[in-house]
Amino acid sequence: PFQSQDLAGRLFDLSGTRIELTDFSGPTPPPAAHSRAAGARGGLGWWGKQIVTCLATSPRFKVVAGCDIDTAMAVPFATAHKFELTGDYKLLLTRPDLDAVAVVTPHALHEEMAIAGLKAGKQVFCEKPLGLTTESAERVLAACAKAGGVLGIGHERRYEPAMEEMRRL
Repeated sequence: PFQSQDLAGRLFDLSGTRIELTDFSGPTPPPAAHSRAAGARGGLGWWGKQIVTCLATSPRFKVVAGCDIDTAMAVPFATAHKFELTGDYKLLLTRPDLDAVAVVTPHALHEEMAIAGLKAGKQVFCEKPLGLTTESAERVLAACAKAGGVLGIGHERRYEPAMEEMRRL
């Protein structure tokens, strides 16, 4: 249950699922129960905001919650994009209406947040790096296997024209 994709629509096919974009996501969705994915995201700094903005018009994803420790900074953005905001990502993991989360936080938090999401039964999308060490990444992969979960890792530049041209050459 491991997949690495980009964020330009080729992230993963979660059509018909509810997704929490805070730290998690994946390639193979659970059985479809809804027509649009509902998501939450952790980390609403520059890149986190870019992801939310990119997903705003998606027919497959709906960001319904987000998390940032600097809630004062994040409130205007969350209000403008009409999603709930919290300063504690663990609160998001208790929500039964969220199926996936996206971890878009400082690198040192990726392992902890990805593992917590998987243990909570969420699909997890984690920006690179998955962990700060090989051992850290292996712990996340082990948590994914144990949970029977879905894990996606962001390598969004794979499909940029320059990268595709380099592979062609």
